[in-house]
Amino acid sequence: MSGVAGQASDGWWQSRLSPFVRGFDPSGYATVRDEMAAARAAGVDILPLKGSTIQALAPHVLEAVVAGAHTNMHGHARGLPELRAAISRKLSARNSIVADPEREILVTGGSKHALHMLLMTLLEPGDEVVFPTPAYTYWGSVRLAHGKPVAVLMREADGYRWDPEAIEAAVTPRTRVLLLCAPMIPTGYVPTAEDLLAMGEIAERHDLVIVMDEAHENLVFDGRRHVSAASLGALRERTVTLFSMTKAHNLTGYRIGYLVGNAALIDQVAKMVEWSVLLNPYLPQLAAKAVLEGPQDWLEDMIRLAERNRNVVSAALDELEGVSHVRPAGGMYHFINVRGTGLTDLELYRRLLREHGIPTEPGWISGEAGHLRLTALGSPEAVVDELAHRLRIAWQKL
Repeated sequence: MSGVAGQASDGWWQSRLSPFVRGFDPSGYATVRDEMAAARAAGVDILPLKGSTIQALAPHVLEAVVAGAHTNMHGHARGLPELRAAISRKLSARNSIVADPEREILVTGGSKHALHMLLMTLLEPGDEVVFPTPAYTYWGSVRLAHGKPVAVLMREADGYRWDPEAIEAAVTPRTRVLLLCAPMIPTGYVPTAEDLLAMGEIAERHDLVIVMDEAHENLVFDGRRHVSAASLGALRERTVTLFSMTKAHNLTGYRIGYLVGNAALIDQVAKMVEWSVLLNPYLPQLAAKAVLEGPQDWLEDMIRLAERNRNVVSAALDELEGVSHVRPAGGMYHFINVRGTGLTDLELYRRLLREHGIPTEPGWISGEAGHLRLTALGSPEAVVDELAHRLRIAWQKL
């Protein structure tokens, strides 16, 4: 050891690290955030694009949080009973899912936390998790649980609709979980009941657990209806669903979600939550309860804004040479094919950021290089209008 007296060198600490952890790279999103911070520090005027509509908390939600702050209470490992009761009522009214608040609902620190605890509960080392891509960053979550991610690329020409034949062809005797997302991140594909039932048939034939990520359940456009897989009788018994209050109910800074599934499974996942965080934070649970029990008309305002912004961005993208995209039917992103520009996704992402202040993410993070993920649908209208203008200017200078 060397360095300051009493402190070990970096090399010594590197030798103490688990080879499993050393094998992980930082998430692509962390790299993007660091590069954005560096560009901002260099004086680049970066557009404040948002995926979810970040608003001030409604008065009744703020009152609940402030009152809770004065009590300084502990949370609850499974979630406050009154919050789970509110979630159960919401599931029945909006998702057509009947769930026992005592045994079949588990509150977590966001849907990503729920996914990690769930996969830790389900997987043995080397078990496979099959999921369609482009997708959210499921690779790392599966690997953290010592599983093997098996990504199946969907086709832009098909609107990124799930391909049952391709997905089933990826299933092997080691496959344990079929991981699905509705609406899909980042393509905005919204599966129908028919699509979900087709996945249920695959799961039935191969005895798989279906894990549904429905974090963006409220963000569906053009009069479409979000269908929860667990509301379909044929899927309910083998489906566990992740929900996010962070995304779907605008609690962006509170990082709260919940898991819904069979009581025997939830009991086991609850043990993982207890051993990871002991108790879920108290104030986010109060905020979530207040959101669910209060007025819901703001949800319609959020959807109208996102749909309007979707239209503006799609119209701008349609004008750009060397670019194609599938108009998202839901979610908060545009997934843009930029192969026709002659630049890699990483090159174009950096040029847009540094030269035009347009933040995007390279498509390899979502499982398909040659694309960009653009997050803008929750931004104020004026910001999105400026984005459309900057995109046109940027393409004139490529």
